[in-house]
Amino acid sequence: MKRILKIMRPAALLALRAVLFVLPALLFVLTAASAQENVSAEEIVQKINQGQAVEIRDAIITGILDLTEINTKSLAKDRDSNRSYKSKVNVPLTFYNCTFNDGIVAYKVLENRGKSPQVLYTADFSKQVTFDNCTFEGMTEFKYSDFSESVSFAGARFSEPANFKYAQFHDRTDFSNANFPEDADFKYAQFQEEADFSSAKLRDDASFKYAKFKNKVNFQQTTFEGFADFKYTTFKTATDFQQASFRQGSDFKYTNGDYRL
Repeated sequence: MKRILKIMRPAALLALRAVLFVLPALLFVLTAASAQENVSAEEIVQKINQGQAVEIRDAIITGILDLTEINTKSLAKDRDSNRSYKSKVNVPLTFYNCTFNDGIVAYKVLENRGKSPQVLYTADFSKQVTFDNCTFEGMTEFKYSDFSESVSFAGARFSEPANFKYAQFHDRTDFSNANFPEDADFKYAQFQEEADFSSAKLRDDASFKYAKFKNKVNFQQTTFEGFADFKYTTFKTATDFQQASFRQGSDFKYTNGDYRL
C-alpha cells in the first residue's frame, strides 16, 4: 500500500486519502441504519392489551398503530344513530428515535355500513406518552384525545398533517424542536399545564384557533413558515412571541390574555 501511494500523482493521492477518511464514517452510518429493528404495530397493540408498558428505542414501526382498536374499546355514545367508541391506553408509551412508517391513529371515522351518520373512534391516554425524536411518515391522528399525564413529541418530525384538534393536555406538554412540514392543527386544544413549542418549525399552516393555554407556554424561536392562526386563542399567563418568526402572516384577532409580538 505504501509503494502504491508513493507512485500516485498528488491529486489522485489526495482523492484516495479522502475516500479512506470518509469510508469508515459511511460504514458506521450504514451499520447504525441496519441495526434498527423492525417492530410491528400488532406487537405493540398486544403489549398494550396485556397491560405491559411499551418502551421502544431506535426501531422502525411497521403497519398502522391503531390505538382505537385495543381491548378497552367500549361504546361511548349511541343516540339518534350517532355512535362513537372510546379506547383507553392504560400503560405508558415511550418511543425514542423511532420511525413510524405507516402512521399512528387515535382517531378515525368509519362508514356505518353505508349509512349516515358515520361511526367515530377515539383513544385517550391515562399514562405518560413520549415520542421523542420520532419520525411519523404516515398519518398522525390524535383528534379528541385526552392525555392525563405528560406528553412529549420533542424533536419529532411529522411528514403528513398532524391532527391534535380538540385534544386535552392535562399535564406538561413538549413539542420543542418538532418539525411540521405539513399542517399542524391544534384548533380547540386545551393545555392545562406548561406547554413548550420552542424552536419548533411549522412549515405549513398552523392553527391554534380557539386553543386555551391555562399555564405558561413557550414559543421562543418558533418558526411559522405558513399562516399562523391564533384567532380567539386564550393565554392565561404572559406569552412572549418576540423571538418567534412569522413568514406568511398571522391572525391574533380576538385573542384573549397577555401576549407580546
